[in-house]
Amino acid sequence: MSLDFQPRLGSAVDADTGLTIYEPRLQPASPPASPDDTEYQYAIFLDGKRFYGLGLNGSDAVVDKAGRRERVFLLELGSAGALDAALDLKRRLDNDEPDFAFLRELARGLVGVFESRTDNDDDTRYLAVVDDAALAERGIAAPDSVARLADGELVLAEAFVPAHADGSDAS
Repeated sequence: MSLDFQPRLGSAVDADTGLTIYEPRLQPASPPASPDDTEYQYAIFLDGKRFYGLGLNGSDAVVDKAGRRERVFLLELGSAGALDAALDLKRRLDNDEPDFAFLRELARGLVGVFESRTDNDDDTRYLAVVDDAALAERGIAAPDSVARLADGELVLAEAFVPAHADGSDAS
């Protein structure tokens, strides 16, 4: 059973499995690696009923992209037990796809929940990342073709949301 999350208003839905991931609750990470770290607490529903919770840490930065400000949010899937929880979710779903493929699709759902946002003043990018060491500890190999950040972290999924300076929907 392959996952295929599609962004919806404030959520990401996999119609075939009946899974829905909603925008996470955000709070300061505990304990934070830095004072600005954020904990993302996701609720995952199966056929309309709460099925699983997934918490992971993240950070954000403002970068310059071709003269435009861009906020970049990193969701660390390899941090604070998040990777083990994601693999536990895979077991609970009795999902038979390879671990790395499952992680990529789950990550698509985690960042996909933000794609319908219209309240950002700057271009905003959400990246779900994991490092090789966290994968290797669990015997998971990543394909060579996976994009990497400058620090070597693997990009599992990415969502880009353009700025809506007036806070209105640009569509």
